[in-house]
Amino acid sequence: SARTLSFCLGCPSQALSKRWFVRSNLPRDVRFRALSGFSLHSGRSCAGQGVILARPYEKRYTSIGVSAFQCDRCGEGFASRNNLFQHLRQTSLDCGEDLAAAEGRERQPVIDTSGTLPGSAVAGSAQKPPRPPRQRATFTQACQLLWLGDIPADLASVKRLKHVLWKCDLPMPQPHIRHVQRKGYRASKAADFGAQCADPVAKSRRDWLGYAFVAFRDAAEAAEAKQLLQGREVCGGKWKIRIHDVPGDWKSSIKEPPRLEPGRDPPLGEQLFPRSVGHTKRAAAVARHCAAIGIVLEGRDEKQLATSVKSHYQQHPREEVCVHGHPLPESMVAAALHELEHTRWPPVLHRNGVGAAQYLLLYHGKCNEGYTALAKICEDILQWADHCYPCTMVAATKNYSGSPHIDSSDVRHQFAVSFGKFAQGGELCVECVSQPNKLWVVNTHNRLARVDGRAVHWVRGFDGERYSLIFFATNPADHEDLAESCSTGWIPDAVTNQ
Repeated sequence: SARTLSFCLGCPSQALSKRWFVRSNLPRDVRFRALSGFSLHSGRSCAGQGVILARPYEKRYTSIGVSAFQCDRCGEGFASRNNLFQHLRQTSLDCGEDLAAAEGRERQPVIDTSGTLPGSAVAGSAQKPPRPPRQRATFTQACQLLWLGDIPADLASVKRLKHVLWKCDLPMPQPHIRHVQRKGYRASKAADFGAQCADPVAKSRRDWLGYAFVAFRDAAEAAEAKQLLQGREVCGGKWKIRIHDVPGDWKSSIKEPPRLEPGRDPPLGEQLFPRSVGHTKRAAAVARHCAAIGIVLEGRDEKQLATSVKSHYQQHPREEVCVHGHPLPESMVAAALHELEHTRWPPVLHRNGVGAAQYLLLYHGKCNEGYTALAKICEDILQWADHCYPCTMVAATKNYSGSPHIDSSDVRHQFAVSFGKFAQGGELCVECVSQPNKLWVVNTHNRLARVDGRAVHWVRGFDGERYSLIFFATNPADHEDLAESCSTGWIPDAVTNQ
């Protein structure tokens, strides 16, 4: 390839081609050994003197194998060029301090790197935690897709397309952008390009145009958006929006999560050790259950202990303590149920990995476009329960069932209430913190209960339609220690002031 790679090597005029690097007659130990304004051999600054190549280094053996790259100043060997260069950039070391002084950079504090393998990581840098797997958005059955085409290449990204739709000032919540294809087709293939352009040179241009799939809450909202956006010129006439409906075949892959049978709980293993918790919390749960039922921890690994705990509870089921929340006023119950039944739910669940048909997050004290009436009802319920509660968000769900989990982002207790026409189940089951062999079974049907989501909890199977509202706080400034997972002696403010 004749493509040229430009390297900033102390002199702006220096540009070394890729072919020179690959096919040069220089020894392999010398190639790719150029630094910006610094000589590996002498350790002196040489900014503005052009490219300086370091002399070949001696290969030496380290604990990770043969090391072809060795620092002249300290003699330490490295497995790759990048590790050597990063070693020289660490100003907490003597080797990097000279380079920092030459470039005018300050010395960095020493970072403890105990436990890292020699030569396998950059000296003086902490290892990054593994990135969690990215979860795909879960679409609902009611959502409707639209195809937006003829997007210019510089606008064909999720971030820029969101900004364009926001500038259009649509009378609806921001739609969800499912996919953006930057290079979809050539400009000469656009449907109306040939009719509008009389210049034969422009007709033959080969510019790329993109397209996107945008999800709306339902078919009515998608039709309204299509009527408002079709043929509209945005970004100063740079993009004339073209929209088409998407056939409903893609919905065949959308299925509601399986619901538990009425009155049934999730499998015992998921109750004790939910899949969503991390290794640290799972190990703590194993130790907590072992201490509660008297299992010796020494000489046994975590998997064996978890199996023993599960076998114990299969033979000796946990004690269930039934608790009833405080009844809400009938006016609040009727208003909340009517609004939840007629809510236009978002096209995607606002929380993935939960067994719910719908999941909506409302921000307390902020504008919730499209859900103003529901937010007002939530505010009334919160004022009735505890006007001093530092609520951050409210989770509204439909047909939430099973899904044992821990709300790790919570900083204190939460309030839970459920509505709807359901029977034989639907209770909120919460594991007791002080006694893990005990289970709180909380009745929240038209009743408000105070529980702590930092303990394992789930919803028992039910028959019918069930809606719920969960009020929780996530601000670290409002943190409270986890005392008990169910507040049996709590009384709402409205009842206390009567």
